[in-house]
Amino acid sequence: MNTLTKHLAVLPAAALAFAIPFAAPALAGEKSDGIVVTSQAAMEEWQAATTARINRSLKNAPIPNNSRPNDAVVQVTFTLGADGKAEDIEVLRGNGNWAARKSATYAVRRLNDLDTVPVNNADGAQFLANIFFASSMEVHKQLKADLNKTLGAQLAAADGDSEYILLGG
Repeated sequence: MNTLTKHLAVLPAAALAFAIPFAAPALAGEKSDGIVVTSQAAMEEWQAATTARINRSLKNAPIPNNSRPNDAVVQVTFTLGADGKAEDIEVLRGNGNWAARKSATYAVRRLNDLDTVPVNNADGAQFLANIFFASSMEVHKQLKADLNKTLGAQLAAADGDSEYILLGG
């Protein structure tokens, strides 16, 4: 693998590193027992740690050399399992090719200690990760702008029983 190829393989992880620290930490619904962030500083720290784990996993995703992720945003939703790991992992939308979808689900599947998220009630919460795969920072900016146009409508259309802890976007 030459140096250029090595650097191109790291771009999806680098794009995610720019996305998650600016994420909305949680969206509380109308219900009084909704998800409430207990500490904004703790949430930012949790997001940084989660970002680092996802980035490491993306770099190590077992994707064949002849199949690289395309420029895309892959949205992955998941819940918190009893063991603190992601479960019920599902790709929601996006124009990600097979390699992008597989890399995204691989990275989410490797998350653990999700139960340390600083919210009052993470049980039953839906996590929504927006994972960016971009070949350049300009492409990343465009993907983020496109996602921001649709994200508000998507969350508003979600059924009233779901609450999302948002990563990325």
